Amino acid sequence: MLMAAVEVPGLTAVQENATGGRITASVSSVDAAQTVPLMTKAGSASKSIVLKVSAAMPELSISVSKVAFGDVAMNTAATQSIRLTSTGTAPVTINAADLTGAGFKVRGIRLPLTLKPGQTVKAHVRFRPHHSGESAGQLTITSNSSTYGEEVISLSGTGVPMLSGLSCSSTSMTGSGTDDCAVMLNAECVVGRDGADGYADGEGGQRLQKHRPEVECGDSKAEHQR
Repeated sequence: MLMAAVEVPGLTAVQENATGGRITASVSSVDAAQTVPLMTKAGSASKSIVLKVSAAMPELSISVSKVAFGDVAMNTAATQSIRLTSTGTAPVTINAADLTGAGFKVRGIRLPLTLKPGQTVKAHVRFRPHHSGESAGQLTITSNSSTYGEEVISLSGTGVPMLSGLSCSSTSMTGSGTDDCAVMLNAECVVGRDGADGYADGEGGQRLQKHRPEVECGDSKAEHQR
């Protein structure tokens, strides 16, 4: 353990007709707060003071504890940023950023990375789902921070299919009937609804309820009932 080392000059001269002088104390670094008594003498008079020596401590502050991407179209990427700030009185070193979870990646920082007090860097977390449904992961940041040496950020997002095309055999119909429609999506998935409001305009402005087909991406047709 480092001990406080305070050095002061053994003798300080006070100029003629002056009411005081100045001395310089040199203090080495410490790893814990300490107090050091100092005493000055002039003839028979003396004065004591206590010098407080504080340790320089590294500390890392992270802007968020979780990142939620919400719904993201499959095979497309969404990105959110995390700010990492050195808020201590000594440089902090980020040693590792371990990532888990399908579809998640982290960019923007090269490790190990040392931040001076007050310095900030951004880590960019990307979510690119390749499958439909919810995904969860974690980003664990390890550093020499004096407060939390290991911080865990939770990650979440949901991959959703996107309709890329829709075509039907008939462009208009009179009365009731069925029509075969080709549905094209951007990835393999199961779709439970067609994404519209569930109604179509009939003759005379009447609102006709449509059928909401469930279509596997391997299929190419869905029945459209009016």
